[in-house]
Amino acid sequence: MSVGNLLARRRAFAYDQRLLWRIRGLSSTPTELVTYRGQRYQEILSFHGDVAAVRCAEGQAFHINREGLPIYQERYDRTFGFYAKQLAAVKDHEAKWFHIDMGGKAVYRERYEWCGNFSPVPNGAQAPVRSVGNEYFCIDHLGQVLSGPYRYVGDANSSGQAVAWDLESGGCMIVNSDGSRWCTGDQSGWIDAQAPHKGIAAVRDKDGWFFVDQTGSQVGCGRYALVEPHYNGQARVQLLSGTWAVIDETGRVLVDLGEADLSAEVALDAMSKKYWESFALKAVLEAEAQGEAQKDPLNTILRNAGVELGLWRKGHGAEDVVLPRGKLLQQATPVAAKCRYWLQDRFV
Repeated sequence: MSVGNLLARRRAFAYDQRLLWRIRGLSSTPTELVTYRGQRYQEILSFHGDVAAVRCAEGQAFHINREGLPIYQERYDRTFGFYAKQLAAVKDHEAKWFHIDMGGKAVYRERYEWCGNFSPVPNGAQAPVRSVGNEYFCIDHLGQVLSGPYRYVGDANSSGQAVAWDLESGGCMIVNSDGSRWCTGDQSGWIDAQAPHKGIAAVRDKDGWFFVDQTGSQVGCGRYALVEPHYNGQARVQLLSGTWAVIDETGRVLVDLGEADLSAEVALDAMSKKYWESFALKAVLEAEAQGEAQKDPLNTILRNAGVELGLWRKGHGAEDVVLPRGKLLQQATPVAAKCRYWLQDRFV
């Protein structure tokens, strides 16, 4: 690359960064417009290659090149960056989502409630989408469904694995591009997971986060409050004590990173309030047993407590929408019996 081209690219990069700093200050309903190449925009996303997604002052969304010129004639409600296979997610003026090519044309006929970006995978590209029925699928760059439906599925890593939630149970799993399970071991205790990185995935069970290989065998030891993927054999983790550390693949602590003062203050404040949840849950259970949970004068207090505890969600009228936690407590489940046992007066 010539010195002139290098300097031109550096100037373009610097301009992009200045532009991004201005854009970051904008709200979802911006009052200040951003100027680029003499044109005014409500929104300009970062350039991918030589193309950026924009929304003009009048609200029309499209893509421009670095000269500020539209690269196609179509106009949309929202546009996003071009990723794998040079495809971009867009939302039309009827709130339907799909993917377009660099010519602004849809690459398939299906329409969705939401579309993610295409990620490069060994056999092409895949993206997560959400259907009208709020079911998630993975599709390829031609719009063909690769796997699903799921309750949720995220972006794929470079090997085609993505974190998904089972449609019926909501159980967490890691799936390959064809929908098969990445992990061959027991996953029944997984609450959450991260897409594998170089053959190792971070997963969370009732005791915390830890690392597993494809067989489901633990890599290293112990449990953590938070984890990052291993980077050249080491990973940053938050210990259950709240402090941070750098560990190796065996779980040995290499560097004690400590804990920031603000983090410690927040943790102590949260500890001092933990008793509230137990007393609130006890009050809700007792009121439910007496049939008073939805009656005045307890109505407002207990309804709000139940919402904060994740037991139900306030409906439009007097009736609440009971959430999974609330359903477990209303039924004769082992966890409901356990809660009632530990919330007896002799324990709290």
